[in-house]
Amino acid sequence: MGESIVEVRNVKKYFFLRKGLFSRKQDVVRAVDDVSFEIEQGMTVGLVGESGSGKTTLGRVILRLLEPTDGKVLFNGVDIFSLSRMEMRKLRRRMQIIFQDPFTSLNPRMTVGDIIAEPLKIHRIVRGRELKERVIDIMERVGLRGSDYNRYPHEFSGGQRQRIGIARAIAPVPEFIVADEPVSALDVSIQAQILNLLIELQKEYKLTYLFISHDLRIVRYVCDEIVVMYLGKIVERAEKDELFSNPLHPYTRALLSAVPVVDPQTKRRRIILSGEVPSPINIPSGCSFHPRCPYVENVCKELVPELREIKPGHFVSCHLAEKI
Repeated sequence: MGESIVEVRNVKKYFFLRKGLFSRKQDVVRAVDDVSFEIEQGMTVGLVGESGSGKTTLGRVILRLLEPTDGKVLFNGVDIFSLSRMEMRKLRRRMQIIFQDPFTSLNPRMTVGDIIAEPLKIHRIVRGRELKERVIDIMERVGLRGSDYNRYPHEFSGGQRQRIGIARAIAPVPEFIVADEPVSALDVSIQAQILNLLIELQKEYKLTYLFISHDLRIVRYVCDEIVVMYLGKIVERAEKDELFSNPLHPYTRALLSAVPVVDPQTKRRRIILSGEVPSPINIPSGCSFHPRCPYVENVCKELVPELREIKPGHFVSCHLAEKI
C-alpha cells in the first residue's frame, strides 16, 4: 500500500426537498450515504454505477464544489471540510476537475487562451508575457495548436473542446483531478485519443485521478482500482483485475455481464436485473439492492450489509457474498 493523497471518510450528501409549497414536511434524497475509501498517490480510481448512483455528486463533494452533509475528506492529511473559504481557495489549484460536457463547461464568450489562462491568473502563478507563453505550451501539450489561442470554443470539435477542458485542469499543475465522465460525450474514435492523453499527462505530471464513468470498458483501460456505487453507497471495491475476474456483488456481476466481448467465440451469460432503480427518496430497507437481486433472502430485506473485506483488498457489501 502506498501513501493516500485522498481519504474519504463516512461522507454523506443529502438533499432536502419540500413536499409542497406550503408544507413543512421534507423528502430526503440520500445522494451519497456514508461512503469511505482512499486514493493512493499516482493511482487512478474508477467510480462506476448506473445513472443516479451518486457518482458525480460524490466527486463534487470530494472537491467541495458541493458542501457535505456529514463526514470528512482528507487531502494530504488535511480535512478540507474544516477549511475557511480563503484556505479552500488556496487549495483549489492542487485539486481540479474535468467536466463531462466539453461545450457547456467552457465560457463561450472567452477565447481558448483566456479559458486556460484563467486558473493561472486566479492563483497568481504566472503573469505578463510569460502567461501567454505558458498557455501556448499547455495547449500544444494537450494536442492543440498555439495559433488557436484567440479562437472561441464553438469553433472547435467535441474532442478539441475536451482537450481545452483538460488543458484548463492541468494549467495550475494540480496533484489530484476528478475526471467526471470525460469521454462519454465523444465519438468512440476520439475517446481513445483523450484517454491516452490523460494517461500520458498522469505520467508526466504525476497526477492522481478519480475517474467517474458508467462504461466499464473504459474504466478497465485507465484505472488501477474500481469502486462500484449503487444508490449512494459503495457495494464493491477492488483492484481492477480482481474485480473483473472475481466480482462478488450481484450488482457488479450484472454490470460486467453487459460489457461487450470482443471475441465472438466467447460466451457470456447476460444477467438481466428485474425492476427499476428505486428512488433515492424512498430507499428500500435492508440492502438497497434486494428488490432487484436474484439471490435475495430474508436477511437482505431486514439488515443493511456492511462493506467488509472478503479477500485482501477486495471489499463487498453483501450478506451472501460467500454463498453466491
